[in-house]
Amino acid sequence: MAQLGRYSVVAGNPSPQRYHDLRKITGLTPPPSDLVAATRGLENTWYGVIVIDTHSDEANDVVGMGRLTGDGALFLFLSDVAVHPDHQGKGLAKLIMEKLIAHADEHAPAAYVALIGDPPAHERVYPKYGFVDCTPSVGMFRWSAPRAKELAEDPQSKWLG
Repeated sequence: MAQLGRYSVVAGNPSPQRYHDLRKITGLTPPPSDLVAATRGLENTWYGVIVIDTHSDEANDVVGMGRLTGDGALFLFLSDVAVHPDHQGKGLAKLIMEKLIAHADEHAPAAYVALIGDPPAHERVYPKYGFVDCTPSVGMFRWSAPRAKELAEDPQSKWLG
């Protein structure tokens, strides 16, 4: 466990509902509103980190998170690094990244660790942790057909690609 002022950084995952809420409020790709997928995804996390606000009135108030998924040896994907806007600017994302990278280096030293970085973090933040642009390769994604349909029906969605 690491401590930063009123915050504790521990290994683990948020609840599926908190995961959904943090992704939404921080502007990350929105997860499905049905928590079944979030539950299953979180259960399959290789290593996760959460930040708890110890001064909150709410017990175990998770205000930040980050995850590594993958096979645990050759390939890892870093995702879901998010800090609630009310708690940003306090070094919490840095602490999350440091914990995730240290765990990967120690427990999967041969792994290729990938991520999809949104601007401006892809230029400002991730290079500090050794991530480089993979040009000429290009990052790509695909929604499953049911998820694409769900997003297409949401007039607010910007995530159709």
